[in-house]
Formats: sequence, structure tokens, C-alpha cells
Amino acid sequence: MQIHQAIKSRQATYLADFDWTELPWKGAPKTRFNQLLDITAELANLFVQAFEVEGMETASLLPVALKVVNGCWRIDSELGRFYQDFENGNPGPLHWPELSTEANLADDAELGKVFPVAFHFPNLMVAFTCMIYWANLILLWAVLIHMYKVLSTLPTHIAGLDGPEGSPYLVCSKADGNNDTRSCDDGAKAEHMTNFDMNGLPPIEPRIDVLAAARNICQSVEFCMKEQMRGLGPTLTVIPLMAVTDVLPNFPQCSRELAWAKAAFRKVNDKGFRLMRYV
Repeated sequence: MQIHQAIKSRQATYLADFDWTELPWKGAPKTRFNQLLDITAELANLFVQAFEVEGMETASLLPVALKVVNGCWRIDSELGRFYQDFENGNPGPLHWPELSTEANLADDAELGKVFPVAFHFPNLMVAFTCMIYWANLILLWAVLIHMYKVLSTLPTHIAGLDGPEGSPYLVCSKADGNNDTRSCDDGAKAEHMTNFDMNGLPPIEPRIDVLAAARNICQSVEFCMKEQMRGLGPTLTVIPLMAVTDVLPNFPQCSRELAWAKAAFRKVNDKGFRLMRYV
């Protein structure tokens, strides 16, 4: 009995001290795609936080909103570095243009094809990695647009310049917008305060060209739908196309591109992916 308890105690100590986050990568570094998935997971978490700010009290909303915005711009930098490393690590171009040969219901006899040029890739994994990268840009744009709209509705607030990890955060305010340094938790921070100003935030465009990302995804679908890709190719288009159909309604001038993406969805469904109708 004592031996059994000793073994359990040693196991508990071992498990508590073990770094499980590094377990799968002890013998080999993460692939570039796994690195991209890590960024995607961070961005998905920020997406959830962004839509949790609605309904918050004004005094608690601003620090959370600014934390999400700062996180988004950090991920923007990470995505930029990822794509540059991905390009540099590939022996040739990641993709190249070729004339499109596939028909789409959104194509028009007078206006022509919505996407006369399709992207081709060295292989399906490169194609999927690029599409997920572009889908991340679309999600990043959606989160930032939402947060900027939320922040633009707020009155002037007093924000600290020395927030956690160098990010600004709310120090103190009143619901009516009047300054109230008496409500500060730390009086020393009152020396480092400034009025929050939307103009101090980086502009979203042209840093994130969401339409270019959406069009790039659409132009990649034809490669994934080739017969030699069998069922895997069409499956890999599902998440990127969802990102496209979610974002393009925000751009009325892109009605043809939206129609094209929806028609591509139906084509994937016709290939046997009945789950698509519920997505």
C-alpha cells in the first residue's frame, strides 16, 4: 500500500513538472503549417474575446478592446513573418497564374469570367497553407473592423500609456466621460495618463488588403478541384471559402465575386460533401 502511494506521488510530481506543450515537438521542429495553425488558434481566441466586449460596462470595455486590438496587430506581424519565411523556404514560387479552364455559374457571357486567371501551386499542401494564411487575414480584418467600430462609439477616456506588455489600457473614467483620478487603483499611474484617441490606432487599410486575400482564395479553388486531388482537394477549400462568403457581403461592389464563391460552395457540395449545406 505504501509502495503504491509512493508511486502515485512520484507520478503526480512528474506530470506536474512535465512541459506538455513541447511534448509533440521534442524530436522535430514544428512544420510551417503547424506554425500557421498556432497563429490561427491565437486569432480565433481574439475573435471570441472581440465579440464578448459587447454589453460590457464602459469602464471595463476599453482595456479589453485595446488588448484585443494590440493582439491583432501582433498577429498581423507574425503572419507577415510567417509568409516571408514560407516564401524564402520554398525552392520556387509558392504559386503562379494560369488561364482558368473551369466554368462557374457566376461567369457571364458579356462580362466574361469572374476570375479569368487561376493560381497553381507546387502541391496541394502549399495551396492549403496559402489559403489558410489568406483566410487568417480575412478573420484578422473582421476582428479589427469590429473592434474599431466599438472603440469609435466610446467617448474620450483616460488610458494609461504603460499598460501590460506595453499596451495602453484604461486607468480610470466616469460613465459620463468626465475624468475621475480618484477611482484609479494605483495613484502613481495618474502621472502616465493620456486621453484615448482613435487616431492613435494604426489604419486597417492598406495594411490588410482583405479583398486581395478573398480573391486569392477564390483563384486557388480551381487547383484544389482538379481530379487528381480526389476528395481531399475539395475538402480543403471549405474553411477558406467560408471566410470569403462571410466577408464579401461587406463589399457591395464584389457581388460577382460573392456569387462565384457561393457557386463554388455548391460545386463542392455536388461532389458529395453534404455537410456543406449545414455550414
